[in-house]
Amino acid sequence: MTANTASTPTEVVADVAATVVGPIAFVEPVQGFVGNESFRIRTATDQVFYLKSGPALAIKAEAWACDRARREGIVAPDIVTTNLEPTDLPAAYLIERAIEGQPISADDTEVLVSAGEQLRQLHSMTDLDGSGAGYGFLNQGADQTTWAAVLLEPIETLANLAGQDGSGTLGSTDTVISADLVRRLRAVVPDAIGRLPQTPRALLHGDLHLRHIYASDGSLTGFIDWGDALVGDPLFDLGRLSRAGSRATEALLRGYGFDHTPALDHTLTLYRTIWSVMAMHWEHAANGDWFHEHLAAIIDGLKVLEASKIS
Repeated sequence: MTANTASTPTEVVADVAATVVGPIAFVEPVQGFVGNESFRIRTATDQVFYLKSGPALAIKAEAWACDRARREGIVAPDIVTTNLEPTDLPAAYLIERAIEGQPISADDTEVLVSAGEQLRQLHSMTDLDGSGAGYGFLNQGADQTTWAAVLLEPIETLANLAGQDGSGTLGSTDTVISADLVRRLRAVVPDAIGRLPQTPRALLHGDLHLRHIYASDGSLTGFIDWGDALVGDPLFDLGRLSRAGSRATEALLRGYGFDHTPALDHTLTLYRTIWSVMAMHWEHAANGDWFHEHLAAIIDGLKVLEASKIS
């Protein structure tokens, strides 16, 4: 992920936060994606909060997702306040109470079981009023009429990653994916998307990986960073997590209540591959250079999808 260096002075952030959470002991910028700013805030009473600022639609979407998930009993951040039209900061912002604990590892299998149970509960929500009328990322309006359209969009726009002339020649200007990889993705992924069953609208975390799952003393404490929340197929969240490897995936599926069948594994591979293509687009749009891990996941996923198509 391309990191953003905060430009807003910490003194300004402290003044804004103090009006909401009380006297501030210190403020420090933390890593955030380009276009956003994030700050860790510790109050004089030793409470920890985060202030995130960015485009108003993205801030509104993250706050809505956290609030809606918490109402369902999901351990999401507590949003203390949002301001979509601020006069005290250059962009919309939210302030959230910090989740206790630390990011987990693939070895924290019992925490992952608990996470799977929570995800099943999140994905079972039926009241999504306020999330948009269709499918897709909340920070983009969630206005696609079908889930398939959300999945196809990053494949249909692969030319954006293949250089200014669309040649896909690695090493040429603005090229981050080869023409051969573009060809292989277009040959396999749309057909696999077309074979997916109809899916109901479910609220998804959208960027579920181990660094976004927190625990303390072996117990799940929460899911952080809901900025990529979307409406779609619940298996998309599980597919994203599957990039963490088989040990983590098996534990999550156990908590979710799924057996790891070949059919399920195929869908998780498809979703893992598509999410990685999406991440390539986001990184490219931010003028970043963090492509290696996404490319590796795409290549590994394609090997499985191509083999299953042949068989």
